[in-house]
Amino acid sequence: MRRRVRLYLAGAAGSGKTTVAEMLVHDYGFARVSLGGICREEAHRRGLPEDRATLQAMGDALRGPEPARLAVLAWEQARQVPGPVVIDGVRLRAEARWLDARGAVAPTVLAPPHMRHTRLALREGTGTVRPHATEREVDGIQTPLTLNTSQAEEQLAHHLRLLVTRTTLLSATACHGTRAPAAPPWFGTHRP
Repeated sequence: MRRRVRLYLAGAAGSGKTTVAEMLVHDYGFARVSLGGICREEAHRRGLPEDRATLQAMGDALRGPEPARLAVLAWEQARQVPGPVVIDGVRLRAEARWLDARGAVAPTVLAPPHMRHTRLALREGTGTVRPHATEREVDGIQTPLTLNTSQAEEQLAHHLRLLVTRTTLLSATACHGTRAPAAPPWFGTHRP
């Protein structure tokens, strides 16, 4: 029995999660479900602006007392897709644990702080970015894979190809009821 690949991307704001998700969609045929997109849809439904502060508040409201609630909503959307799916925007340990328990595989997407700050400032159109509570929590997420987005585009594409291969193998291992063999974290800088 072949398991459908369910991949989630964990990482701080500005780390490159959305860029990686878009590469997976474009280059590998993944469908994308975004936790931020879920917040954006709800803000739109309520007639609220879609700025960063509103979307962060919407995420807090949607989670309510259940920290993994956004992951549950994303998983429900992902289950409707017959092929591989990438869930973009996981920032809470509870979300990561909930997805891990369902066999999703994740890389943590990393970029140096100065690069993340520059990306966020460009995205926000301001020189300052105020961190949200989820930014402090993302550092506690432990994943078997790490992808560094500060490298050149062709190098990132190469490491993404390796990531897709490794993710498929980890998903297949989970499908057979066994745990993936312990392996050192892969940092996108050498062949896993």
